[in-house]
Amino acid sequence: MKKIITQLEEQNSEMKKTLIDKERETHSIVQSEVNEMKKIITQLEEQNSEMKKTLIHKQELHKVALAEAEEKHQKDVETITQLEEENSDLTEKLEVLKETVEELGNVLFETNRMCDLLINEREAHSILQSENNEMKETIIQLEKDHSDLSQKDQTLGSSESSTGSTPGSV
Repeated sequence: MKKIITQLEEQNSEMKKTLIDKERETHSIVQSEVNEMKKIITQLEEQNSEMKKTLIHKQELHKVALAEAEEKHQKDVETITQLEEENSDLTEKLEVLKETVEELGNVLFETNRMCDLLINEREAHSILQSENNEMKETIIQLEKDHSDLSQKDQTLGSSESSTGSTPGSV
């Protein structure tokens, strides 16, 4: 029985050694896996950190882009409002100009009509002036002829009185 106990103790000792070896081996494997996991965790944390930075950067870019878009939209709305006001003003001015053009057209028509009348009057005046000048010349000529005849008559009258004849006795 001593032998059995010794044998059992030897087996127990060998088992303990094997167990310790297995435990060391397992510990080594586990430690290796833990180290590998730590590396993976570190890499994942770095990736996570980078992704957070990227996300934050993109959010900031989106905020800036959104603010710029809102500002541009506001400017566009203001521009549209201003253009609508200008369009309204220009439409009103156009209506006023149309009325003015129509009035000026009427004035021009009346002015042309009056101009035509004045041209006709001027032509008539010219004709009458020409006729008047001709009549004046005729009157002057007639007065001259009358004067000449009067002188001839006086000359004849004085020569008849010196000759003794009377007009109409010849």
